[in-house]
Amino acid sequence: MGNSIETATSNPLNHSFQTALSSPHLLTPDEIAPNANESTQVNQLINSSFRRSKTPDPTKWDLVRSRFPSTTSLSEMLGTEGLMAVIYDNSDAEVKLTGNAKGKAVACAAAVPWKGGWESDGKDSDGGWEIKTVCVDGDPKYLRKGLALTVLAFLEKQLIEMELKRRVGAGTDDVGRRLKLWIQAAECINGAYWKKRGYTEVKRKVYEKPTWGCLTNFELVVGVREVELPSKGTAPVPGT
Repeated sequence: MGNSIETATSNPLNHSFQTALSSPHLLTPDEIAPNANESTQVNQLINSSFRRSKTPDPTKWDLVRSRFPSTTSLSEMLGTEGLMAVIYDNSDAEVKLTGNAKGKAVACAAAVPWKGGWESDGKDSDGGWEIKTVCVDGDPKYLRKGLALTVLAFLEKQLIEMELKRRVGAGTDDVGRRLKLWIQAAECINGAYWKKRGYTEVKRKVYEKPTWGCLTNFELVVGVREVELPSKGTAPVPGT
């Protein structure tokens, strides 16, 4: 499914009240699946964020439906190669409340290998990664503080570094120095956000209920952004 985005305006580290927020953590499926606390927290964060994004139009969306009915379905989305970036509120109060030494998961974004979209029609030729589940906790103190941008930039940096290592290992580091990042989104919810983030629409299609919990119909948009990979010896610049 698509992403649930809160418009971000700045870097969270610039806000003094957020000094308890962690830097983004990178989690692999092997780190999430066996950890019940971790997987439950991320699962709840995503489900609540997706419901919140649909609340303005209750006649169009099923507000009871969960994005991930269980932590198992979260693991299935990540597969064996997916990555999840998470920011935590690691204040003493949240560490105690959650029972997690990292604290409370308050923002996340995932990436999985691109498999061609909802109908898998581009799986054989496009390549790259799909950005998924970009979410921020609904507490006002976390919203519009740049958490989505921060976690996305961190995740993109990891993907760029992984791609560079892969190409060097394969002896193709000077060939086609671009990495494709993909999104699938409900146009009526966050299509405009992804366009502002530099994603170009490559496909759209109307889907009927009950796809993605829709009660009527909606336009699903597929977008792509090609990231220029840095030359040898230069640092990657994600999010541009």
